[in-house]
Amino acid sequence: MPGVINTNIISDGRIHMADATGKSGQGKIARFYKTQGTHPRGVAKDALLKDAPVMPTPLHAWPFYLAKRLSPKLYRAGGRLIWKSGLLL
Repeated sequence: MPGVINTNIISDGRIHMADATGKSGQGKIARFYKTQGTHPRGVAKDALLKDAPVMPTPLHAWPFYLAKRLSPKLYRAGGRLIWKSGLLL
């Protein structure tokens, strides 16, 4: 159960989010994944070393995992707030 991983999943996928100007947010999100994401080898290493039914990885994925489990509605609202604030630049 990875967090933000530096892969092509965003640039190769379809993103239906627009920024404040109405332009697609795909580029911003792809840059965020590239600059802030964990290398896939790190995720694979964690998966092999840990024997747990759920293993959010890397460490920064845990708060997001817990927030989504505790309150999916609050998790989505937080995501919208982060997106609108421009923190993904």
